[in-house]
Amino acid sequence: MEGQDRLCAYCSKLDFSMLQRPTRGQLVALNNGNPPADGYPLGSRTIEYETGHSYQPLCSLGLQSRIDQEQSCPLRDDIRRVLVQHPQITATWGSRRNDAVCIAKFDGRATLKPPSGVEWEVSYAHKVYNLSLHWIVIPDDQNLAKPGLVPYAVAKD
Repeated sequence: MEGQDRLCAYCSKLDFSMLQRPTRGQLVALNNGNPPADGYPLGSRTIEYETGHSYQPLCSLGLQSRIDQEQSCPLRDDIRRVLVQHPQITATWGSRRNDAVCIAKFDGRATLKPPSGVEWEVSYAHKVYNLSLHWIVIPDDQNLAKPGLVPYAVAKD
């Protein structure tokens, strides 16, 4: 992502490479039976939060009050723009705006499929990801205000 070197300590924890789409060359190679050795960027990326259960990474971008005060992070303006365009999000926080935490998640929004007459190996899950933002009010027993991965069970909704 252009400008990633200017991101704050919270936003820099995001793996923006998950938003990369496969190149034409990678797709041609895949169609010819030569998938990339590492599957990148075609493979599904998950994290095992609990034994035997893998999920898409969830990352805390910190308290919304911190995001509001951030001056130098280019992603901050985009987050604030989402809130301006969708005031119903902040309406659910009530008086606990200072306790709302922004959670970033890479959602698989589409699946690439081979062209007609071509078969890909079953082991490939060719997901196309988007970055989605979710806000939750911090449960009293959780500290989600720090940057980085968030326990799936806490932030899954």
